[in-house]
Amino acid sequence: MLLTQKYLPKNTKEIIGQDYALSRLKSCVEENMHCLLYGINGVGKTSSVYALANEFGYEVVELNASNFRKKEDIDSVFGNAIKQKSLFKNKKIILIDEIDGMTGDDRGGIQSISDLISIRNFPVVLTGNDISGPKFKAIKKSCKMIEFKRLEQGSVFKILERICNEEKLTYNQDILRKIAYFNNGDARAAINDLQSLIGNKEVLDLEMHDREKKQDISNVLRIIFKTKDERILYNILNNVDMDFDDLFLWLDENIPYEYARDDCEKAYYYLALADIFRKRIRSKQHYRFLTYINMFLSSGIANSKNEKNKNIVNYKRNERILNIWISNRRNNQKIMLVNNFANNLHMSKKKMLKELNFMRFII
Repeated sequence: MLLTQKYLPKNTKEIIGQDYALSRLKSCVEENMHCLLYGINGVGKTSSVYALANEFGYEVVELNASNFRKKEDIDSVFGNAIKQKSLFKNKKIILIDEIDGMTGDDRGGIQSISDLISIRNFPVVLTGNDISGPKFKAIKKSCKMIEFKRLEQGSVFKILERICNEEKLTYNQDILRKIAYFNNGDARAAINDLQSLIGNKEVLDLEMHDREKKQDISNVLRIIFKTKDERILYNILNNVDMDFDDLFLWLDENIPYEYARDDCEKAYYYLALADIFRKRIRSKQHYRFLTYINMFLSSGIANSKNEKNKNIVNYKRNERILNIWISNRRNNQKIMLVNNFANNLHMSKKKMLKELNFMRFII
């Protein structure tokens, strides 16, 4: 289990370094006011909402803004959530996470959210990293702005030290301070780095892995599928001479050959999480997310298994891209015909594709 999940704050007392922001968030929720939490990754925006809800008995209905693109989808899902009463509790918080994940093409969606938060049945809490763009102007007017500041190095150190003590790990405080320093106020990334350094109930030094040689892809896959030793898994993906896009395909192809059914489900869950962060890197250019991708693809997939497969597996390259290319070559002539007919007959290409078989008889 990832430490970031295991040590999610259960109440507001476990949130470190955000006292002022927490007090303002609590006031907004109690007064049924909408608010927008903003700040860098890993400073406690989303976890503060859940900690507050858990402490004071609120139900949280979470929607991830980056998963919704069309106005109709937002009106349907978000509209129902904000209008319907809670099934299990008297109080409810609507959490819209990663509002900045909506791209410039989603202006209709952002406007829809802005319209819906004018309804004040329940407090709506939005979160975002970068909400400086003009597209958020209407939402800012409807919400109370609450900044979650970058965590101080000492606060991140306290979080890491608490986890080490709870896990009964042997550790050097200087190593924890180094992790806190390198992650520059991002507690989630610091916890991920900490987990990657744990081996035999001990926190290893970062410098132990600086001179690893490049690994063959088969060896890397074998390490991920056959071990749970964090000392071995740490930095393993940085030592493979392959980009993440190809690595995704290799893992996707070979997980079913190594893992049992239930373990496969867990492994693909982490593969999907990594894919989400890969998409965010492409859309938002936040390359700091590579840390999370690395963690999900190595430790996440490695720890998904209950028992390792003792059989020797010959790992296969995923042929999906090749099959797509072959299929495109086969359909190339058909596509050319569709394009020509569609232009001459003033018909959409989609409709022309359906009518193509009849056109052959007419011609």
